[in-house]
Amino acid sequence: AFTRAGIKVLPHIINGAIFTSAFSATNSFLFCGSRILYGLSVRGQAPKIFSYCTKAGLPIVAVLGTSCFAFLSFMNTATSSEQVFNWFVNLTTIAGFFTWGTINLTFIFFYRGKRAQGFDRTKSAYYSVLQPYLAYWGVFWCVTFILVNGYAVFFDFNVSDFLVAYVNIPIFLVTYFAYKFIKRTRFWKPHEMDFVTGIPTMEETELPEEPPRTFLQKVAAVVF
Repeated sequence: AFTRAGIKVLPHIINGAIFTSAFSATNSFLFCGSRILYGLSVRGQAPKIFSYCTKAGLPIVAVLGTSCFAFLSFMNTATSSEQVFNWFVNLTTIAGFFTWGTINLTFIFFYRGKRAQGFDRTKSAYYSVLQPYLAYWGVFWCVTFILVNGYAVFFDFNVSDFLVAYVNIPIFLVTYFAYKFIKRTRFWKPHEMDFVTGIPTMEETELPEEPPRTFLQKVAAVVF
């Protein structure tokens, strides 16, 4: 649109902004994906090799393993594999909604356990007066997006698009309940949740907070 309008510089600025955003998202998801894989490995829920770390504490194998999936993006350069790439994009998008929905659901159960055991929520490191309502709001929208993601397939039905849009639902449910069945784990009741054992104090995990001294530090403290 800007090119047709004869504006020569702005399209490059927009492309630069999009590239920066994509690069930022890549860094974020690479960090999250590798740390999740590392955490699963430490808990025995993924191959043990992914728990290997460098002397500086970097889970290098998990980072390299997660990075390999970035090469799938080259599928988009060939017409023959573009459809498959779009399937991967769809699957990972829905997986993201499952992830955020599960995070919100986990907080709801966490909140119920804290309330049942008489903990003062205001003493927590992270406290919001809008909780647990924001968590319910998050669950609602994640479930909504998962269900309506493939709505277009119902107007022009074909099996491949239907599976891509909704196959994550049975995959998520089957893997979750299969793990519960194989490992013989049970659902914890609110009054049974352990919020004490093995949980470090704030002093053990956080460095002492230094008060802002310069003008810019004070501005940053107010803004962030």
